[in-house]
Amino acid sequence: MKLTRVEREAIKRLTLTRKKNLLEVLDQLGDEYNITIIDYNVCLYRDLKNGIDFEIEGAQFKRNKFDVYVWENKSNMLEQVRSIDDVEQLKGTLTSLIDKYEGARNISD
Repeated sequence: MKLTRVEREAIKRLTLTRKKNLLEVLDQLGDEYNITIIDYNVCLYRDLKNGIDFEIEGAQFKRNKFDVYVWENKSNMLEQVRSIDDVEQLKGTLTSLIDKYEGARNISD
């Protein structure tokens, strides 16, 4: 897995353990996801390229639950799924959300 300069800068803030946890989750989710900083938090992110994007929090903590936020045009929260127990459940949740939103365009219009 090759990280961009922005991703390398983002994970510099993390302890070695948190960095390892984050990279393990990122590796399991695949190339469509990347690391970014949102509201001063290091998180995972996927842009569906249709105005919809996913923010995934909790990936750097081994025993933490994941939270997924679905955003439209980076400012309008459409949905949130909280307290996802593990990576397999996270992958299933993301697959369902992708199916729901991938063909969507400007939902709030």
